[in-house]
Amino acid sequence: MYTQLNQQITDQLSIFGDLQYRHVDYRFFGFNEQLVISDQRSSLHFFNPKFGAFYRLKNAKLYYSFAVAHREPNRDDYVNTSPASRPVPEVLFDHESGYELSVDRYGLSANIYYMKYRNQLVLTGNINDVGEYTRTNIPSSYRFGIELAASLGISDHLSIAANTTFSRNRLSHYLEYIDNWDTGDQETILHSNTPLAFSPSELMQGGIHWQILNTEEADWNLEMLHKYVGPQHFDNTGNDYTRLEGYYFSDLRMILDLYPSWVEKISIKILLQNVFNNS
Repeated sequence: MYTQLNQQITDQLSIFGDLQYRHVDYRFFGFNEQLVISDQRSSLHFFNPKFGAFYRLKNAKLYYSFAVAHREPNRDDYVNTSPASRPVPEVLFDHESGYELSVDRYGLSANIYYMKYRNQLVLTGNINDVGEYTRTNIPSSYRFGIELAASLGISDHLSIAANTTFSRNRLSHYLEYIDNWDTGDQETILHSNTPLAFSPSELMQGGIHWQILNTEEADWNLEMLHKYVGPQHFDNTGNDYTRLEGYYFSDLRMILDLYPSWVEKISIKILLQNVFNNS
């Protein structure tokens, strides 16, 4: 269920509000309190509000929004747990504020965001009461960053665009579980202020778009896309041996749209990934 309100306060200022209710009902075969597989059910109710404001200038606008979102555990989180070890849904509190400018052939934008998580689900290596490695709720974590974007129309048929993101993505603290093959138990290590797994602090992307042909019979477009993904970790410890180095790759994409008389449109798309064979 969803409802939305948009209100124009002045010629420059407008506000909006979104209200969403979600109901998720899981029915599955899983472990009960006695660790016996049987019919199980979990019923979840979520209320997700969002509020914001826009202030429009001559060729630009300023905006701010605040939103609350919930995400339920996935199927494995339910099937591979018992009611005693079953995780709870994640909650996100998202603040975003930004500036957008558009003049003739060029555009600029900047967006600052702060995403505060409660009970984010992450892998810690912990084995639960049914012997499975499962995701665990972390009390507190966040993502804080800035996104910058620019575009320029060089001509009616040629344009370039680029965007970049710089962010800080952290867990406040969590327990890592490590198997001890000598004792058969698990040892724990407390980590504090460590980077979130698979969350690079730098992302950069740029591209060139060329409209080769534009007629009533056909459109032919060529795009060259370049992307850089900064260093990241494949777990939440922040240890050097779990670090993945940054990498760069380029893709080439061609889109040919044909407009024959006997059908509305025929699209032919060709994508070449990592055309420079970067590894």
